[in-house]
Amino acid sequence: MLDKDGNPISNIHEDKGGTDMRRDTDKKNRTKIIVAVITNICTVVAAVITTYGVMNAKSSPAVNNNNNTIILPDGQQINLEEYNELVANYRSLQEKLATLPSEKRTTTAAPARPTPLTSLPIVDTWKSNTAWFDSFEGNMARDHLDQLHSSGIIFGLSWPSDDSLYCVYPLDGKYTALNGLFAVTYPARSTEGNATLYIIDDETKEPLFTSKMHTKGTDPEPVTADVTGVIKLRVFVRGTSSSVWENVTFGLYDTVLS
Repeated sequence: MLDKDGNPISNIHEDKGGTDMRRDTDKKNRTKIIVAVITNICTVVAAVITTYGVMNAKSSPAVNNNNNTIILPDGQQINLEEYNELVANYRSLQEKLATLPSEKRTTTAAPARPTPLTSLPIVDTWKSNTAWFDSFEGNMARDHLDQLHSSGIIFGLSWPSDDSLYCVYPLDGKYTALNGLFAVTYPARSTEGNATLYIIDDETKEPLFTSKMHTKGTDPEPVTADVTGVIKLRVFVRGTSSSVWENVTFGLYDTVLS
């Protein structure tokens, strides 16, 4: 079909449609460019500041130093003057801040204070008519070498037969080491008798420390035990007094958990 000028009417429609299509395409392309520009500005700024630091912003691979632009992945370029001004201001602020005196503060965590064994409650115990124990706090007892101790447990043993006694403390897995001193007490320094100290994991029944047999004249013995993971700790003493007239006493002195 032809119009009055002899042109096919269908061609006019096709040209108009093609023009509209091209306009839509141009709008979409411009929108894509704007989105790409905004996205890449955000990406480059974040990458430069986060990865390379503001001081090194101009050395970033995304920055073109020659014409003060950022080159997008599709080859387009964005003017970088405003961004560089921001960078320069930020850099100037950093330099000013660097000139201010800085105070270095070092904080050292205070070491955990050792816990006296005698400060824990006794959750289980055994003593008899011929075997007993008692705890003390505060410079109240001396060993047979006349050394004063600030805390501890005094174990007493009587004649006529071997006997044993124990006390159980809740550790609840909070400690790793036990340290103390086992010795004959000052009042028992000339009496006859003997005792052996055992430190035991009360759940597994594993011995954690066994002392030598102490009697009068035996040197005080350091007590050390690894109590890592121990839930309940049994302090066990076995011994006897060889005199019907006298008790013999031993001290577990200055025993602490850490």
